Amino acid sequence: MHRGDALSALRSPASSQASRQAQRGSSQAQPGSAAGGSGGAQLLPNQIVIGNGDKCMAVSLSPDGRFVATGGRESFQIIGLVDESGEAPVSRVNEQVLVEHARFKLVRNLKGRRRNLDYSINDIHWHPIEPELVATAATNCKLVVWNLQHEGKSMMECLVEGHTQTVNRVSWSRHNPNLLASGSQDGLVKLWDLRERSEPCVRWERDAMGGSVRDVQMCPFDEHRLLAGFEKGVVQAYDVRKDGAPTNSISAHLGLTLAVDWHPARRNVFASGGRDRTVKVWDISDCTRWIHRVQSISS
Repeated sequence: MHRGDALSALRSPASSQASRQAQRGSSQAQPGSAAGGSGGAQLLPNQIVIGNGDKCMAVSLSPDGRFVATGGRESFQIIGLVDESGEAPVSRVNEQVLVEHARFKLVRNLKGRRRNLDYSINDIHWHPIEPELVATAATNCKLVVWNLQHEGKSMMECLVEGHTQTVNRVSWSRHNPNLLASGSQDGLVKLWDLRERSEPCVRWERDAMGGSVRDVQMCPFDEHRLLAGFEKGVVQAYDVRKDGAPTNSISAHLGLTLAVDWHPARRNVFASGGRDRTVKVWDISDCTRWIHRVQSISS
């Protein structure tokens, strides 16, 4: 099987059987019908209740834009983006398709009946290069790499016990397929080398002393650059080739920094969002002041 064929990986005979079994449950909402966990509310055709109404903690889009991985404390599912017939995958993905024609279909239910904290998900990141791989951050301090081409226990390709508290965020490198960054409640930012899946090793680690790590993001333009947001309102940038202090440290928000992300086209620009109800845009070459600021109307 070609590694880039995400659709084939998700629609193998075994996974199709799992999908049919899952669809007989109440996880999938049919257009215009009520679904489990929705309180009897009528759903639009492009809405779906996931995990029997479990609180969704994270979502991640597949590299080809046709699947969504969703996860929560009690759910881990792959949702397919299909056409109006509810069967065929969409042939193209753009705003018009998403708004007017797209439908969601449960493709695979990855959560077994037995309660397992390795499946209890805080964050999900679909691999940007290898579409069969999905990384999750678990509430039991672990990182898990899942291989969607496998079934059963072998689907859990790599289990990393690298933190002492809940892992809040994971982020794959877009340059090196073996590198995965993680940030945790324990205040540590780590970069893992997963080349040896049975013995993953820490390639780089930093105790930022800024409180719990709320977000980490690998730079899409520079394989050595990493961004992290902390609960004390601080945002820091690192060069993972270097030990010691961050290359940039900003008091970005009053209270928690909840999210950070790089600009998709401008290599030195990133955004941060905080509990102070602001989103700020920064230029890493001069972080003395934000270059744009949006005030949210709600917390």
